[in-house]
Amino acid sequence: QFFSQAMQDAAAASPSLQPAYQEYMATKAPPGPFFDQMLEAQRHDPAISRALEPYLEPRHPSQIYEGLLEGAALFTILWWVRNRWPNAPHGLLTGLFFIFYAIFRIIGEQYREPDAQMIGPLTSGQFLSTFMIVIGGGFVVYAFTRKDRTPGMTV
Repeated sequence: QFFSQAMQDAAAASPSLQPAYQEYMATKAPPGPFFDQMLEAQRHDPAISRALEPYLEPRHPSQIYEGLLEGAALFTILWWVRNRWPNAPHGLLTGLFFIFYAIFRIIGEQYREPDAQMIGPLTSGQFLSTFMIVIGGGFVVYAFTRKDRTPGMTV
C-alpha cells in the first residue's frame, strides 16, 4: 500500500512516467521494471524526488558507525592493550576481541534498520552478539586462570 502510493505520486509528478505507470497498473506485473524506470527518470526530473520525499525517512550512516566502532575503535583498543601489556597471557586479546566486537555490534545495530526477525527486544544480530560476549569472557577467564600462565609472544 505504502509503496504503491509512492509510485502513484511519482508518476503523477512526471508526465514521462505516466505510460509506464499505466502499464504497471494494468498488468499487475512485479514493480521492478517500473521502479527502474522511475529511478532513471528521477535522475533527470527533480519533481519526482520532491513527490517521493514524504515517503523517505532519513537514515543514519550505520556503515560508517560500524566501520569506526568495529574497525578503528576495536583496532585501537587491541593495539593499546597489546603494546601496554606485551606479556599478556595467551587468550586475552582473543577474548577482548570477542567482547568488544560484540559490544560495538550491539551499539551499531541500534542505528540500522531492524531485522525482520526480532528475539525479544533484540535484533538477531544483537542476540547472537551476546553469545560472543560470553565466549570472549571465557577466553579472558581462561587467560588469567591457566596453571601454566606463560606470557604471550612478544614482537
